[in-house]
Amino acid sequence: MSGIIGLFSLNGRPIDRSLPARMLAAVRHRGPDDARVWQDGPVALGHCLLETTPESAGEVQPHHLVHEGLCITFDGRIDNREDLLEHFDRARFAPGDDSDAAFALCAYRCWGEDCGARLLGDFAFAIWDARRRQLFCVRDVLGIKPFYYHRGPNVFLFASEPQALLAHPAVSRRPNEGMVGEYLSVITSVEDTLFADIQRLPRASRLVVSADRCRIDTYWDIDATREIRYKTTAEYGEHLRAVLREAVRARLRSGSRVGVMLSGGVDSSSVLAMAASLRAAGEVPAACDAWSMVAIGGVEDETPFIDQVVARNGCCSHKVPGEVWALSQYRSAARSRGDVPPTPTGRLASSLKRRAQESGVRVLLTGLWGDEWFSGSQDYSADLFLGLKWAALARRVRCESRFQEPGGFGLLLKTLAWRPLPRMVRKRVKMAIGRDCIPPWVRPDFASRIALADRLYPVDREPAFPTLAQATIHRETQSGLITLGMEEEDRTAAEFGVETRHPFADRRVMEFGMAIPEDLRRHDGVRKFVLREAMREYLPDAVGRRMTSPDASSVFMTPLNEVATDGLLHAPAIEHAGWTDGAVARRLYDSMALRYANGDDTYGRDARPLWMIAALEMWMRDVVTLRSAEEDVCEEMTISA
Repeated sequence: MSGIIGLFSLNGRPIDRSLPARMLAAVRHRGPDDARVWQDGPVALGHCLLETTPESAGEVQPHHLVHEGLCITFDGRIDNREDLLEHFDRARFAPGDDSDAAFALCAYRCWGEDCGARLLGDFAFAIWDARRRQLFCVRDVLGIKPFYYHRGPNVFLFASEPQALLAHPAVSRRPNEGMVGEYLSVITSVEDTLFADIQRLPRASRLVVSADRCRIDTYWDIDATREIRYKTTAEYGEHLRAVLREAVRARLRSGSRVGVMLSGGVDSSSVLAMAASLRAAGEVPAACDAWSMVAIGGVEDETPFIDQVVARNGCCSHKVPGEVWALSQYRSAARSRGDVPPTPTGRLASSLKRRAQESGVRVLLTGLWGDEWFSGSQDYSADLFLGLKWAALARRVRCESRFQEPGGFGLLLKTLAWRPLPRMVRKRVKMAIGRDCIPPWVRPDFASRIALADRLYPVDREPAFPTLAQATIHRETQSGLITLGMEEEDRTAAEFGVETRHPFADRRVMEFGMAIPEDLRRHDGVRKFVLREAMREYLPDAVGRRMTSPDASSVFMTPLNEVATDGLLHAPAIEHAGWTDGAVARRLYDSMALRYANGDDTYGRDARPLWMIAALEMWMRDVVTLRSAEEDVCEEMTISA
């Protein structure tokens, strides 16, 4: 975990030394162990360090190779270090030291702009190449590490978090209305942010900036033609255990204590079990403690599952009550971040991360991304239908109904008749019948002005997967909503001085999950079938058979009730801006609150969209309007002086 920033004066003028210092100060919480700025005329790179690997102890960044004219600022971790060393030796390159930054810079020397595809791990970095007079930037294949940038007429800026860019006078707080529309409906964009002057580098992308051009392209994507076929389920399980073991091993590389965020579900329990297995085999130096959230009001208690997993693996267990914030804390977070506040579900683990950090833990492993690769897709029913495999389809329908798959017969008909249609056709049909997915609280004139319907139905080029199910999984894992969620997870962890790592987000696990037959993801109605089979000997029976996960919608109610009583839904700034119909939003809240009071679980489907409305209102009041007014006052004082 690190904070990185950079400035490139496109007109060649030297950079005011106060600007990179100001930007780096805005992300200093990401790296309390060290902070440095390297500057050379029109270019400045900054880095603040959180030591989370053995090699990062005493590391000096930005890492500069004077004789090569290269300098790098690097956030992240590289996992295939041994393989890279073999390539470097053959090419007669040497990293110079054993830091991940030095390895990334050596990879650039070896493969140039193709180096990103050669690296396994989670990373975002930028390299100044003085000989080419260009800045080269890369983000990892799933976008685990964040990278934001601004390109103006005279300057290019980048940073790990938006507030660092907002610290530069060239970057305004002007809202990006297109992204506002997405926040109020469905987030699809992977490049836009809520600020018109700030973009994000998409996952698996590289960006090359010189004085006269800015080029972005994708350096890697999944091989849609790859298939993994074995004769037995046991062989699939063995393969999955092998790649998951390597993914966990890579993420246990730490210079401090490591914990696992254990929920008692199959995914996080598998991560803890694999870490314990590595420790038992003497392959990693220290045991992992389990860190779990408990006593979350209105949410299913997972303690019985947690206790069984802990007992099975013989590790220490730390149970921390989930943290439910008051509205004032969310507004304070918006002001300090210069962005929308975090979600209530995203904030539940705040006290856990704080307690872990206070106990000496700097790295927490999670079970995130297990759902994405191994839960399966409803669209497989359409694949069976199109393949004339009607007996298999009938069996699947029976199994799904046995496990109470939501949607019932209506969802099945929609899947069979609708999903096989090309996305452009589906878009045109929905437009024709007025089903554009624009929610009623978004004002029609605003939606029309920003072409919101087109934003909600992007038709991007996709790999040609052999099944609809694979295409859907790929599309959903690359969505704007997933991108935003991972950035939120990274940002929240950074605020508490820890780094979260996700073994299921390993490229090798992803490639396995995308290449196996669909009936191994969901077999006879059992989700994550291949993962359960692979970990059968590692997990307690109750956890391996567990088919439920808790619904955390109730944690939205405390801040939303305060939103209603605090006046944020009355005369809101976002209504004044012409974005929302406040009367519709208030009626939606009244309906949701009544259903919640009556024990009607359908309230949950409205809690999240109402939170997005409230979050935008806080952002508009406490970041855009308030900060803009403060900047105007400062500017007037400067002119007067």
